[in-house]
Amino acid sequence: MSKIDLTRLITADAKSAALAAQHSDAVKTECRRRIFAVADEMAQINLAAAAAAGTLDDTQMQVYRQGLAWVSEMRAACQGLATDPQRNPGADGEWPPLPDGLAALAGQF
Repeated sequence: MSKIDLTRLITADAKSAALAAQHSDAVKTECRRRIFAVADEMAQINLAAAAAAGTLDDTQMQVYRQGLAWVSEMRAACQGLATDPQRNPGADGEWPPLPDGLAALAGQF
């Protein structure tokens, strides 16, 4: 009778899946960190409310729309990075550039 516990065996597939999940989590965390570094959750809520209420001027509204597009681009980049463990989520070149004026606008809210 063997005393080897095969339930603790880690296969190459299981190890690869665990590494892929770890990479995906790291990418999602980095994406969230980068977005929240510009506009935290409260700033996003307040900006959305100001836009809905019509209290942003034309320039602010244009920057707000560019910010929404940037967040969509960030999410798309996140999906692409998450599926490729060879790419570094910490590298600035992997993420879309921040639109001019977005950080300043978010800082007002």
